[in-house]
Amino acid sequence: MLLAALMLGPAAAQQPDARQARDVERRVTALEGQMRAVQRRVFPAGDSRFFAPDPEPEAPAPAPGAPAANPLFDLTERVQALETQQRQLTGAVEELQFRLRQLEGRVEKAQGDTEFRLNALEGRAPGRPPAEPPGPLAPPPAPPPRAEAGAARPAQPAQPAQPSQPAAPAADPEQAYRAAYALYAAGDYPAAAAALDAFVKAHPKHPRASNAMFWAGRAQLAQGRTQEAARTFLAGYQTYPRGERAHNSLLWLGRALLAMNQPQAACQALDQLRTAFPDRLTGSFAAEAARTRAEAKCPG
Repeated sequence: MLLAALMLGPAAAQQPDARQARDVERRVTALEGQMRAVQRRVFPAGDSRFFAPDPEPEAPAPAPGAPAANPLFDLTERVQALETQQRQLTGAVEELQFRLRQLEGRVEKAQGDTEFRLNALEGRAPGRPPAEPPGPLAPPPAPPPRAEAGAARPAQPAQPAQPSQPAAPAADPEQAYRAAYALYAAGDYPAAAAALDAFVKAHPKHPRASNAMFWAGRAQLAQGRTQEAARTFLAGYQTYPRGERAHNSLLWLGRALLAMNQPQAACQALDQLRTAFPDRLTGSFAAEAARTRAEAKCPG
């Protein structure tokens, strides 16, 4: 009896150890399954750097009473593998977060570039991006009839010309616009600028308002009022981004800024022209835009 008790004692002591080992193995197996699920969520394509392959089919469990093939060593290796996978997964998540911050920074920079850096021109408050035209614009209207070839132009006075008083607005807005533009075509730039500005104030929603602001800026530029002309071109584009002369306003905004020795701001305006009106960059207009970009030394 004493000998039987001595033989049963170690076997009875091994039973709790075996149960504990099986419990730990179940927990490790559950952790491995959870780790693979997280890896599949983070790396749907199965990146081999971070995605552990599925485990091979386990060997059949030994028969009851047969000694295990070093279960402690096996569990230790599996726990170490889990720790390694966790470190790799943590590093991958940190890398993804870093790339996301980089993308956010690029987006913010791109949004800031569309501001044209023209707040110094008092065109608008910072932080408000210009509106984008939703689709192709209507072709620019034919200019009002000019004087026939050979017709004598009004003689310019010898002394410095004083700004003429704009003509009284006509009852028909179209006639008022044509009369104001006729002053520009005749070279009476002070009177033309005043008349075109008056037309915009009287008819801000008229289809010709975009044209009027553009030619008003051209009239100011012809008088050497470069900074004022730049403000007018900018306001013309921002107020009428779908107007008939919105693309012309951006081009001449770039030329005005270049004349003010602000090539970087000029390139911003020309970049916006290329982004907002790619369909307008044809023919002589495209050649003029390319020449202005070359003078401003714009990249790209």
